Amino acid sequence: MKTTGWGNYPILNNATLLQPADAESIQRTVESSHFEFIARGNGRSYGDSSLSKNMISTRNIDQFIELNKDLNLLTCEAGLTLDDVLRVIVPKGRFLPVLSGADLVTIGGAIASDVHGKNHHQDGSFCDHVHSIKLLVASGEIIECNRTNQADVFHATCGGMGLTGVIIAATLQLVPISSHKIKQSIIPALDFENCIALLEQNSQSKYSVAWLDSKLRNKNFGRSVLFLGEHFTETENNKIIHPKRSDLSIPFSCPSWFLNPYISQVFNETYFRLKKQGHSTVNYREFFFPLERVKNWNSLYGARGFLQYQLVVPSAKGIKEILLAVSNSNDCSYLTVLKKFGESNQNLLSFPQDGYTLTMDFKRTRSIFSLLDKLDEIVLNLGGRLYCAKDARMSKKVFQSSYPRWQEFIDIKTQVDPTHRFKSLQSQRLGLSR
Repeated sequence: MKTTGWGNYPILNNATLLQPADAESIQRTVESSHFEFIARGNGRSYGDSSLSKNMISTRNIDQFIELNKDLNLLTCEAGLTLDDVLRVIVPKGRFLPVLSGADLVTIGGAIASDVHGKNHHQDGSFCDHVHSIKLLVASGEIIECNRTNQADVFHATCGGMGLTGVIIAATLQLVPISSHKIKQSIIPALDFENCIALLEQNSQSKYSVAWLDSKLRNKNFGRSVLFLGEHFTETENNKIIHPKRSDLSIPFSCPSWFLNPYISQVFNETYFRLKKQGHSTVNYREFFFPLERVKNWNSLYGARGFLQYQLVVPSAKGIKEILLAVSNSNDCSYLTVLKKFGESNQNLLSFPQDGYTLTMDFKRTRSIFSLLDKLDEIVLNLGGRLYCAKDARMSKKVFQSSYPRWQEFIDIKTQVDPTHRFKSLQSQRLGLSR
């Protein structure tokens, strides 16, 4: 079968996707076979981290096991999506402490990628709120690991891109809420320096993210719109609901000419002018998952696909250097998002580190790879790194130079997977599997 990630690049032909009915079936498959494979959730990683000649789907392990309301703990299987979980816990007055920008990511995928959200500067990443993991390792055994029991495997699995085994289930810390609504504040910034100043001034806000116009080269270079958010506290006994997903969809890949710099320029100008400063109350879906209002939005980039390039560097000055390099190129980022990160955690391959993270979406053109190679050099020189869950082309050299604990990860992986059965196209490219 033909398989790809969310960016529709690269494309893997003649792949085999096994779809076991439950956790026991996955366990039997691993025990009785000797082929190499990677677990695949909902296919929402952008590049090739969940692509392999053989893949085992986790979408059928989708059971809720226990909700402990007293301790705000949820134990569930890894094939559930964030949306599946929110649909159950939000009406019960509970919320996930960290959300990625896509609600169709599975719990297993969120752990394997150690996803982050708009509140990393305050609450860290997804795995900082994971209590324990049930992991199916290469021997066919299911082990339970946490911060005290097999802690080395736990910290390798969190952010380990599925290379230590198949995540079967996990226990997650939840937070109480009294409303499904978010108090949103919108603050336009006229240039890049103004945007950074606003992010720093509003660091006490629980959620913050900035949309940037990355193509302007004049005095308004880096003009932005900052979005801040706090959980709404209901003063009345209103019912907490789970907002419905949108039915809007793009049923086909757009022609290659549909997105171009001129369209982007018009969109950016219109978007900036429409986003007036002010406060409003929105449901949490509108605030956390704006792109998910349109199903298959990745089809806007056409059949050739796109590359999402996400980096983190320690300083705002470094972000500006990267934006200038993009602005001076012939390529265009059609979506550019900036967030502030807090401190890194103990997970061996987790992406976040103290500083700023910039995310850019590029159409796959002939010239884009040379531009991204240039950006790689800038990121490395600034002491930054790239996000594996978004990556489709990073080199082994760039990866090993920016993730200093990669050898420690391989040592732990080899303990639980001696013959390196768990591997992906990405892990082979980055030197994380044999």
